[in-house]
Amino acid sequence: MAATESEIWLHSLDVVIAAKYHNPSILNKDFLVRHRMVPESWKTVENIITPPVSVIKFSNGVQWMIDQDKLIITETCNRPFQQNEDSKVHERASMYVKMLPHTPYTALGLNCTVSVIRKDPDIWITQRFLNTAFHDQGLTMQPKFTINTGDAILNLTFGVGDMKRGNTSHKSAVVSCNVHYDIQSNSDTLKTKILGWNDSMDMVHSRLVTMLGEH
Repeated sequence: MAATESEIWLHSLDVVIAAKYHNPSILNKDFLVRHRMVPESWKTVENIITPPVSVIKFSNGVQWMIDQDKLIITETCNRPFQQNEDSKVHERASMYVKMLPHTPYTALGLNCTVSVIRKDPDIWITQRFLNTAFHDQGLTMQPKFTINTGDAILNLTFGVGDMKRGNTSHKSAVVSCNVHYDIQSNSDTLKTKILGWNDSMDMVHSRLVTMLGEH
């Protein structure tokens, strides 16, 4: 494999903000532009506004989705996963919280989806994480690891899929990464955790390098 194929590849970044009650009816481009959460130059490709759920999608791969329980801001990516990542979503999520500080927030998820190319990803995952006594019994597995990091819980869920690198799809081991914080309605704490997202992603990157190892 080429050297670039051995890299951990980033497919998405997202911020999930849970609350006892969000107001989906406020989400539209005019609202986001007026409060400087997105530039007016961003092109909208879809905007659905209903009382239970609203969605706005932009042509640059950023999507906002809000229902009564959670706000999810997602950025579609297609690049190597590195330390000190750039983001289009985290500062905007912090601005949303700053504008609505009295919403009863309950939890924060700082998430990403990554992959590594493997010829037979289901077999590779099994051999990587299952006791060698079971390797020749036709078993495969897609494990989930939960790691207490002190002030957060890191969840790493493994799967398989055909994932794009550039314009080419590859058989890959796919990892859904979730850094979970309990917030207890403190909007200042929530903003601090969101703006410190790069530290969380650096921690995820370090863990993945250790867990994924060499081919």
